[in-house]
Amino acid sequence: MVEAERWIAAFVQCYNHVHQHSAIHFVTRDDQHTGRDIAILAQRELVYPAARAAHPERWSRRTRDWTRITTVRLTTEQQRREGPQPAVD
Repeated sequence: MVEAERWIAAFVQCYNHVHQHSAIHFVTRDDQHTGRDIAILAQRELVYPAARAAHPERWSRRTRDWTRITTVRLTTEQQRREGPQPAVD
């Protein structure tokens, strides 16, 4: 039981404080919950267009949308079965 508790604690630590989640624009859950994501995403809004302007050959499309995500929905079983859907522009 102790080993399972350790594993869960390590997983939760990584999931909330280390892993950058694609659904919330590659910030950690902790960044989002504490509001640090606001500054992180604002900085990306500045850096990415500047990087594209400096090296347009590295970009085949426009830069990512770094708008803050405020609502996250859990994936349904049907969505899991269907797999990733193409992005809608």
